[in-house]
Amino acid sequence: MRVAKHGDEGASHAVTYYAVVETSAQKLAWVSLKPVTGRTHQLRAHMAHIDHAIVGALRIHEGASVTANDSIIDATSANSMAYAAPDASSPGGKLSLDACTVIGRLRAAEVGTISNSLLLARPAAGDPRPAVQMVRRQTGCVRFSYLPLDSLTPRRYRCQPESEAGEVDVTPRFTSLRYGVAAYCQLARATADAIRRGADDESEMGAFHALFPAQREANLQIRLREFLRVGLAAGIFYET
Repeated sequence: MRVAKHGDEGASHAVTYYAVVETSAQKLAWVSLKPVTGRTHQLRAHMAHIDHAIVGALRIHEGASVTANDSIIDATSANSMAYAAPDASSPGGKLSLDACTVIGRLRAAEVGTISNSLLLARPAAGDPRPAVQMVRRQTGCVRFSYLPLDSLTPRRYRCQPESEAGEVDVTPRFTSLRYGVAAYCQLARATADAIRRGADDESEMGAFHALFPAQREANLQIRLREFLRVGLAAGIFYET
């Protein structure tokens, strides 16, 4: 299934009812979907514009496109397929990501822009292809993001890692990658500054970019030094 314009020849209506079950911190929502019609991959197509969401692996027709912002796409392991065509092997449609965390391999026909994102991907056993692969690499841009060094993508701009020598040092570290845990996909403090402050506005890469944790920590330390009485020491204790 792909999204078509009204009136396109051969297009059929697809109707889905939805309801927000629960929200968290005005950032996340648990959504209940009820398909009225039974088109193939109807729910995936209707949710193709992903914003402040947590979703599983995506199977997208090559003629469709997906835009995701401030979201997590989780295939449950770095060597599982997170984004591809419905056959889970061929390239999926055009993909654009802004401040997203993706866990799993990607196969896309092309990209618009991938920015401020973390792509945690490893090759599958027996598959010689890179874990992140785009077919058309003459257009699009990958910027201020983390992705495997051998990825086949359009031109990279200020991405990590920059070389094989530094690949281990800048690998993102997470408090937890288990869905349902409060610290799910939260970057650990042990993560290198190249990731924690590596976005285009010096915030962290990934789904929690908009929280600006590195800047908030730095600002608090500045204020503590300014106003703390002589002879006293202060530290920051992280609750979560």
